[in-house]
Amino acid sequence: MQIPEVEETLEELVEVLKGYIPTLREVRVFGSYNNGNWNSEISDVDVFVLFEGGDCSEVSGKEVGRRMQGKLKYKGKFELFFNPTRGMGLFWDLEHDMMNGRLLYKSERVQLHPIAWLKKYWDKMNKEPSHH
Repeated sequence: MQIPEVEETLEELVEVLKGYIPTLREVRVFGSYNNGNWNSEISDVDVFVLFEGGDCSEVSGKEVGRRMQGKLKYKGKFELFFNPTRGMGLFWDLEHDMMNGRLLYKSERVQLHPIAWLKKYWDKMNKEPSHH
């Protein structure tokens, strides 16, 4: 299910994010809007924002909101999930849902597919300590 006003707002959001986060890698829409369970009366639109390095203190949802003022076709709620590539490690189910969301933008600079990167990170975090 794609709602024209939401899709136009997502396109504008991607443009704002590209101008705001120089190390932007990917933007994906996930959750109920992406999987067809979305209800415009009670649901928000979940957006996953993956960027290189650093931590989440480098970006601000409020700043993105400020930059989006006057550009919103859809007036409902959006929830942005900012994740630096070196700061991932939420809950597997949520990360899996985010990383499998519909791709809205992918940087040309991406060298490792995000699912491959997430698997590599997951394996590294869950590796048993070696006993020599």
